[in-house]
Amino acid sequence: MIAWTSSSRQHFRTDFDISIPLFHKEHPSISNEEIGLNSTESQHHDKYLASFKGKRYVYGIGSETRDILHYLHNNNSVIIASTCRHNSDWKKFEDERCEEDNAQYDRWDYNQLMDNSTFCLIPRGRRLGSFRFLESLKHLCIPVIFSDDWIYDYLSNIPKERILKMRHSTQLIYQKYFVSVERIVLTSIEQFSKMAANNEQTLQVGTSSKEKNVEEETEKSKLTSNAIRSGLKLKRGNLFKQKKRIDPRAIDLTIKKEEKGPHKTKAELAFLKRQEETAFDRLSKRAAISHREKVEVFNKQMEELTEFNDIPKVSWTK
Repeated sequence: MIAWTSSSRQHFRTDFDISIPLFHKEHPSISNEEIGLNSTESQHHDKYLASFKGKRYVYGIGSETRDILHYLHNNNSVIIASTCRHNSDWKKFEDERCEEDNAQYDRWDYNQLMDNSTFCLIPRGRRLGSFRFLESLKHLCIPVIFSDDWIYDYLSNIPKERILKMRHSTQLIYQKYFVSVERIVLTSIEQFSKMAANNEQTLQVGTSSKEKNVEEETEKSKLTSNAIRSGLKLKRGNLFKQKKRIDPRAIDLTIKKEEKGPHKTKAELAFLKRQEETAFDRLSKRAAISHREKVEVFNKQMEELTEFNDIPKVSWTK
């Protein structure tokens, strides 16, 4: 009888040999204390979905497995940090990716990746087994094994009752979410609804602020329009002036009655009439310009409100 690591299916004798996980030479020889389980430690493992850091092996046994892991790397949820540096002759076998892989490898810390990953990839190397299997368990990271014919019969120590519960859980998930195309569609709609609700809560603050700005601009437009309309109601002999108000946005045009004075000559009356006509022309031009500006502001606001795209734009005339 033999208890050995990296045991293969071709050489393993069932019910006679024992396969044990590969452990490092620095692995503790004696268990000095029991490690208590802490549920809060696993809360940080959702930073990365999966990760791997290790040698890529540019030639020889194990290279065909580790050489394809880079396709999973997205530098976001999945981190693959591999290096070509192995033995003294790796330079003779390096490829075009080695320089980038070596730089990527130096960026990441081995233990921190395991501490912050939900799944830890365990590809075979020169051996069928890997030190990462025990290390991932130590870091509360779920191991995902890539190694054909590797015997890990130590998993048979898992109680059959627990295996049945796990199988039952997978069946429940399948029945609830994926048993039919209809159920898959309903599951997708449910997920979309949850995402929409989350996005709606996020946008509430920004939307309320935007609505407040629109209300302020609308109020400003009303005040200016009312002031201009009141200024257009001219009476004979009236002069206009701009009066300072607390709110500088509103233009207040007030009518000043003509003061009584000595009798004026025809030339003076003609001059006063000409002044009145000039003032009226200037005010009319100012009103037209202000009206055009307000129409442009209104049309711009309507373009921003996508639900009113079918409303025709307001036009202005001189």
